Amino acid sequence: MTDLSRILVLGNERIEFGLLVDAAQEVFRLRFEDILEPPGSLQGLGRECLRGVTADALIVLDGALLLQDQRLFINLDS
Repeated sequence: MTDLSRILVLGNERIEFGLLVDAAQEVFRLRFEDILEPPGSLQGLGRECLRGVTADALIVLDGALLLQDQRLFINLDS
């Protein structure tokens, strides 16, 4: 982690999950109808957490599914 690292925080009613990212270019709202189905060629681990893509090729993850994924856990010791 560096001074330039950012944490993307997900949570419904409280902070439940933080994702360390190298950069966050900008934050904006998307309309549901602007999210396109992901290409059928996208396969593999994590595919179920992909909500779709935008016309600008931004990947949109399903935060609610990430929060329910049993493979992810919160380290309360830190």
